[in-house]
Amino acid sequence: MVQAEHEVLNGRRIVDISCLFKSIALVCHTSFDCSFKNLIFSHEIRKGFFSEPQILNEKLMINSAAVIAILNTGQGHSQLDQFSAILDMPCMCNTTYQKEHEFVANNTHITTWESIEEAGKEEARLAIENVEVNSNGIPLITIVADGAWSKRSYKHNYSVLSGVACIVAYRTKKLLFIGVRNMYCSVYMKAKSINEDPPNHVCYKNWNNISTSMESDIIVEVDIASRRKSSSGAVVPGELRKILKERRLKL
Repeated sequence: MVQAEHEVLNGRRIVDISCLFKSIALVCHTSFDCSFKNLIFSHEIRKGFFSEPQILNEKLMINSAAVIAILNTGQGHSQLDQFSAILDMPCMCNTTYQKEHEFVANNTHITTWESIEEAGKEEARLAIENVEVNSNGIPLITIVADGAWSKRSYKHNYSVLSGVACIVAYRTKKLLFIGVRNMYCSVYMKAKSINEDPPNHVCYKNWNNISTSMESDIIVEVDIASRRKSSSGAVVPGELRKILKERRLKL
């Protein structure tokens, strides 16, 4: 059989799992020794979420994809469970969700740092090519730093429990560093509320200072150049950076 030109089917679709398996079981033509394995996709008719025919795509496992999607919308397992219930779809349990969450987080961490290392090498190369080095031949990289928090302060409520700051190369606009400060761990706080020791877990709590100093602490953590720019755009030389690190002043 010669396969004719046809559309490329990609992505995922929502299916009625019972109907799908019944349809597969019906594809059995004994006279011609033809079954489901002999089918060739021709085209797809789509109307919104309605799709015919339907196939599976394993570029990314569905559980991992679901966790990534829900995290990117700022939600968690409870919202994913409600979303699945409305669509009449089975949802993963919280234990499976947490395992997938850890898997996604670890791979995101690895990928991010690989990208940061490549960006740093590129910035160093460009600085050397433009003779932007100090007396010791170390490349001088101009950067821009900015921070964000999990909620707005409205200039009076500085009680946020988590903050992040990014350092971006001024020349290439690529990420050179990202740091996170967390003042809260749900596992630790739950154990503390019942006067028990917390179980073994990956604890993301790494900050016990005030919320307003999160950004400056992350920025001074990185010593990648003797000149840099703060979130306001002003150049912060190396000596001032040293003072900021010692006193933890806000840029």
